[in-house]
Amino acid sequence: MKNKLQKILISIDEIFRTHFKKCLTLSISYLILSIFSLNYLGVLEPLENHFMDFRFQSRNFLQHKFPRVFGNKRFSNSSKKVIMVQITEECLQTMGKWPWKRQEFAKLLNFLTDANASSIGFDISFFDQDLVNIKSDLLFLEAIKKNKKVVLASELILKHEFKTNTDGSFELPSTNDLTSMTKSVQQNLPHNQFLKFSASHGFVNIGVDDGVVRKVPISKQYNKNIYLSLALETYRTYLNNKNVHIKDETNIFLGKYQIPFWNNKQKMNLKNSIFKNHIEKDLFSNFAYINYLDSTLASPFHVESVSNILYKKVDPEIFRNKIVLIGLNAEGGILDKKLTPFGVFPGMEIQATVIDNLLNHSFLHRNSNARIFLYLILIATFLYFINQKFNFVLSLIISSIISFSLFIISLYFFNTHLYIVDFTPLFLLVSFQFLLTHFLKLTLSLRKQMVHLESLNTLSNDLFTILDSDKLSSSIFEIFKTRTSSQSGVILTLNQATDNAQFTSFGETSDEFLVAISKTSIQKELFEHCKANQKAILLNDFLPYQKEKLNFSKDTQTLAFPLILNNRSYGIIFIHKKSFSSILLDFDDHFWQTLCQIIVAALENARLYKLATVDGLTGLYVRSFFDVQINKEFARAKRYNGELGYLMSDIDHFKNFNDTYGHAVGDHVLRIVSDQIKKSIRDVDVAARYGGEELCVILPNTGKEGSIMIAERIRKNIEDLRIPHETGDIKITCSVGVSCLPINNPVDVKAFMKEADDAMYIAKENGRNQTVFYTKPSEESS
Repeated sequence: MKNKLQKILISIDEIFRTHFKKCLTLSISYLILSIFSLNYLGVLEPLENHFMDFRFQSRNFLQHKFPRVFGNKRFSNSSKKVIMVQITEECLQTMGKWPWKRQEFAKLLNFLTDANASSIGFDISFFDQDLVNIKSDLLFLEAIKKNKKVVLASELILKHEFKTNTDGSFELPSTNDLTSMTKSVQQNLPHNQFLKFSASHGFVNIGVDDGVVRKVPISKQYNKNIYLSLALETYRTYLNNKNVHIKDETNIFLGKYQIPFWNNKQKMNLKNSIFKNHIEKDLFSNFAYINYLDSTLASPFHVESVSNILYKKVDPEIFRNKIVLIGLNAEGGILDKKLTPFGVFPGMEIQATVIDNLLNHSFLHRNSNARIFLYLILIATFLYFINQKFNFVLSLIISSIISFSLFIISLYFFNTHLYIVDFTPLFLLVSFQFLLTHFLKLTLSLRKQMVHLESLNTLSNDLFTILDSDKLSSSIFEIFKTRTSSQSGVILTLNQATDNAQFTSFGETSDEFLVAISKTSIQKELFEHCKANQKAILLNDFLPYQKEKLNFSKDTQTLAFPLILNNRSYGIIFIHKKSFSSILLDFDDHFWQTLCQIIVAALENARLYKLATVDGLTGLYVRSFFDVQINKEFARAKRYNGELGYLMSDIDHFKNFNDTYGHAVGDHVLRIVSDQIKKSIRDVDVAARYGGEELCVILPNTGKEGSIMIAERIRKNIEDLRIPHETGDIKITCSVGVSCLPINNPVDVKAFMKEADDAMYIAKENGRNQTVFYTKPSEESS
């Protein structure tokens, strides 16, 4: 089980690294869906409500400071057509405690009628008849008849009733299932005698989400009946029922203007959805967002008190052709206070604000779920490229700018277009997408670094075990082939003692390129730049003026990797390919720098190993290395009863080459003879310079016949050599002695080597240019 889980995690990690963009896209998609879901479920609504309140509170300041940007000709922070007549504390003190006799309202109505008020709305309920003061009610009734434009307050109630059976019994619902209860909408109306002669009536219900009134119901459709609010009925009365067209609950037109309704179903109540055993209290589902004018302390409405009017302290002319709303604003009366974005308002001022919104067609319009989803997709798409392209700090700055811009845009639309853009989900998207993208980028970077470190560790172990320079170069080429998919390139190395350049190429590299990079001027320019930057460079960009000399083509790029260690230049690796864009993305500069440092260390290791183990003249191993190898192979053959061959060769008449042709020719003879030996043996064999012109070969796992065959091959290849000279071709021969385990069963390495040495001298005594296998004297006599 543990191994399966580990394999699954490895597979996920591999998918994440190789398909990062797809993983990022999928993660951002989940983020969008999560934020949209939280927004739809109403989880973000409290935050959005606070921000909505801030929009109101900052509006007057912004419109005053930046009128060209945030100004709105459709909006004014004071109403010119709505007057509030309030029952204040002063009224209660001068006219007596609440409730008053209705004859006081009759006087007030008569005054407003004489003042030619266009419409009068009562935000006070008159549900019952005053049986104690019937005469007072009659006076109020006569005043209503006289005015003909009075709108009275009603109230809608959502009632829950038990379903009754045919026998009259009913069943109590369980705590987890309340579906057996029936719901119905009922209306508390003003007393019939007042209602009969009033212009109309409207409900005064106000919707409250979190204790703050931001939106109100204007209409309610139940069965075939459509109930209208006090504010809308007062507005209709003001227009004499003209220019108001009501099709259904959400299609109400004021001329060409349609009231923008917000359906509460666009935001689920998660709490109610989880706890299903609640009784549905929401009477209304469609609301209109109120466009508050200002704080009540700023007096957005003209306000008069009832006592001042009745005591003739108010000029009746101010009420001409105005909408008058009568209500309570006193602690001593019925407490009708509501919390709004601007603070505590009397309930009647909310009704007055709705009437003003109706008059000015200035209700707020809030974006739908479909629009907010579209906004989320558009912003996420833009941020997808921004967060990928830029580093953490720059991306943080850009995300902050975007968040602030969205904040300003939301304020702009709120002020100038009366449009509510949900800022909270957009802000959360910008913030969390920034964090998510850079977390995934960091995770990818760490995973890449881990993979790169593992790869570098493996490469380091592999390269440091290769001590042969040619094999090391081939391995370096294979590394770059594997990681860059390149098929051609050049390794340029500098001799640290002489600064002379050496070249090793692979694939099809043009001679022109080799000639160009061999020039001292180009090398100097390259090394200076590489030493200063210590990272891979594209020669096509770095040396565009050398395009012809370096044989650049439109279809090929050349990438140069500097070999630098401890601030010293050891060379450059040139790689040719059509494009390196994906390579540079997959492997960062640090990876290539570290790899190049490992290559330099491996090259230096091979060079030092060669200096310590290889003879500088012949290219064969030195005596010290040979001694270690012969002892190791001899011990192994003895331990496992295996076979081991050993050859000792000597160039015939070598002293004559030095005496006759000079030491230069003698050295040349040694070199070409050594080359022939290396060509004649296998990779597992060890050829060494034993001393002077004596050259020896260790043949692991080789018996008598195999040893003699290799020895004879060496002798024959050397015999075929010809060295051109002004006096004629120089011929070379050699004598070879052969010994072998387990034949003769020598007691130690010295005895084993002496056997081959003795056989070589026998070959010399027998006329030279021959191969002799060592046999014991007893075997010769027999």
